[in-house]
Amino acid sequence: MAAPAKSKPAAPHAAAPPSPASPYQTWLNTNAANLQRFEASLREHMTAGGTKLYHFNCGNQEPAVGFIDPASEKMVMLRSDGRFWSAWKLGDAQFQGIIDKGLLW
Repeated sequence: MAAPAKSKPAAPHAAAPPSPASPYQTWLNTNAANLQRFEASLREHMTAGGTKLYHFNCGNQEPAVGFIDPASEKMVMLRSDGRFWSAWKLGDAQFQGIIDKGLLW
């Protein structure tokens, strides 16, 4: 009798989803409805009254544009040509690096 086949390891899981307090929590389950909610969350953040626009260099890769709410330090980052790059809550040092040095590292 042949030995039972060993199961393959499970595919690695995506990174843990953002906390429930995050406005960007729909990213993990991408479908048309979630994509629309995600885009609406980004647009709402980018056009909110407290959001400020910053131009900076992202990790010596390329210029970026950040829509940052200084109170919460939440950011939507676009490439210089306007394409979406990323969105997250900045750490204090990241925020200060953008403000003081024009650099996100």
